[in-house]
Amino acid sequence: MNNLLKLIKAKWTFIKPNKKKILIYDKHSENYSRYLFPKKDCEVLDVRYESINIYIIFIALFRFGIKDFRNSYKKVFLMSVSPKIVYTAMDNNTDFFKLKDMYDKPLYISDQYGMSKVQNSYRQESFYKDLKEYARKTKKKPKADYIFLFGKNDKERISKVIEGNIYLLGDTKNNHYVIKPKKIKKKITSIMFISSGLYPAALKQDKIIFKNLTKFCKKKNIKLTFLGRNFDPKFKLGISSEIFHRNIFEKGNWTYLPKMNAPKTFAHLNKQQMVVFSHSTLGFQALAKGIKCASFYTCFPEKGCHLKFPKSGPFWTNSNTYYDFEKKLDNVIGFSNKCWKKIAKKYAAAILNYHPGNIKKKKIISLASKL
Repeated sequence: MNNLLKLIKAKWTFIKPNKKKILIYDKHSENYSRYLFPKKDCEVLDVRYESINIYIIFIALFRFGIKDFRNSYKKVFLMSVSPKIVYTAMDNNTDFFKLKDMYDKPLYISDQYGMSKVQNSYRQESFYKDLKEYARKTKKKPKADYIFLFGKNDKERISKVIEGNIYLLGDTKNNHYVIKPKKIKKKITSIMFISSGLYPAALKQDKIIFKNLTKFCKKKNIKLTFLGRNFDPKFKLGISSEIFHRNIFEKGNWTYLPKMNAPKTFAHLNKQQMVVFSHSTLGFQALAKGIKCASFYTCFPEKGCHLKFPKSGPFWTNSNTYYDFEKKLDNVIGFSNKCWKKIAKKYAAAILNYHPGNIKKKKIISLASKL
């Protein structure tokens, strides 16, 4: 029924897709592809029924019939665009890693876009299960030519189920918004709390952390900012995002910042002295850039990799007591800039790297495809 509704709402086009150097697999990937490729060189293959091409449907039916039509549609679309590169930032879409067996002329590039979260744990399990099942049936691994990942943790998992050249080059969006060298103040005068999300498990943990943080900042006379998440006003009877958060989080003298576009978000992040979070890609993007961080999460740094880390480390703990919270923040604040730089570099390499300007990614793409 959901797919039928999507088909009804889809934009139907009759014109043959343009031949382009780059094919973007999944429209949502444009949020990342724009940092690596000129828009004029790109065509998009919608895989969520945002648009449907009638020309491609007719050719696919004529050449391959109705059997396995979904894949036939994709193959004909690929052949029509005839790209040098097929790119996706939807790195947990199993179908992408099966495309090379279907049409092997282009280079296939997968670019990691985020860290798995608690509410996506089932999806992650399904992702690995599907890839393993595909390998069992076909006797070969799903593949991509180039796989860009955040850090070492992800490589250990992905290399077991997907074949391809893996590069640990951080987050494309974070890399794009380069942090400028700045004079680091010895005294922390402000802290930003980063919301983990609006799903129940995230809200429950965030409320505990923020209550502790509000108490800490009041005690230490530190300015506190709350960075919200995407919010649909319909979600709570039309109230604003700020009112929603102020109603359920600890009262106090703190500044609220709504979810902003990427340029504003990273401009604000790059100015921070310190951030506190439970589980957030943005939090680890701050770590990668050398911003002081403290994380309070039961599965640090993310579900699936937490067994490699102790329950407590230089800037994280799974404890929710105020005593441990204050102790951890005092420790982080007390690190010298030189000491923190070493800590950040060590853990960023495992969790999420930082490569300013995506220079290495662009060079790999250029040399491989000769664009």
